[in-house]
Order: sequence, then structure tokens, then C-alpha cells
Amino acid sequence: MAETVNKTAKVRASADESVATEVPVTLNFDNVTRGELMELAARDLIITLQARWRRNGIPTEPQTVSVRDVIDGVHRTKADPATVVRRNIDKLTDEQKAALIAQLSGDESGDES
Repeated sequence: MAETVNKTAKVRASADESVATEVPVTLNFDNVTRGELMELAARDLIITLQARWRRNGIPTEPQTVSVRDVIDGVHRTKADPATVVRRNIDKLTDEQKAALIAQLSGDESGDES
């Protein structure tokens, strides 16, 4: 008996396409070694970690990651607040920036006078 997994792939014709087509897929794992599966999983995990680090800040030290923790969602850390501000500062209006500066300087009223 074949070892298979049934999934559905959602595919858009282009990145800016709003509607995705669902394609049923049967993945056949016959004649695949444990090592090959681990290598395939490692590629997917690296992509997941890259996206997480882009959002939350890129580590400066080597990382050891528990695959079990990634599967369980244990390492879904929140982004460093300073990283969030740097990433989004250009989206703020001048008024929002002034209010943020006032808050950071301890002037809760938002008055810059």
C-alpha cells in the first residue's frame, strides 16, 4: 500500500491575482528515505524562520531551533517594539509622529510647545 497524503494547493496565476485556484494533490512518499524527508522539511523550516526573522528581527548569533517547537508554534515571539516602530515609521502621519515623539519625551498631552 502506498504511503500518501492528500492536500489541496491554492495557486494564483500571479502574485497580484486575488482569486486562487484550488488543486487537489496526492503526495506519494513511497521510496523516500527519512533523510530525504528531513532535508525537504529543513528547506520548508528555513523559509518559515526567514519570514519570522524578517518580522521580528534577524538574530545576530547562530540559532538552534527545535522542529517540535516550530510545529507546535512555541517560538511565535512578538517583534521587538523598536523593530516594529522602525519598520512602520514611514506609514505614520506627521501628527502621529509628533504624538509619538511627545509620548517618548514624557509629554503625554502631545503639545510640542
